[in-house]
Amino acid sequence: MSVSSKSTLAKLLAAENLRVEHQKVSTAAFDLKNRTLILPIWKEMSLDLYDLLIGHEVGHALYTPAKGWQIGRAHV
Repeated sequence: MSVSSKSTLAKLLAAENLRVEHQKVSTAAFDLKNRTLILPIWKEMSLDLYDLLIGHEVGHALYTPAKGWQIGRAHV
């Protein structure tokens, strides 16, 4: 898996130039204010699961309104 290709996939799905960060975090998240998609770095993760996380967080990029949210990140 190429981190670069997964970042490009997220940007294409969202139809905007999101910032995509790969971090050692417990779950994927989307920072609504800064338009940053945060993807976890897990030791064993299938490509299908990675694509699922991207799709879910891109859904927040497309459909979660920033106004009214108490915190800057929307996630599961």
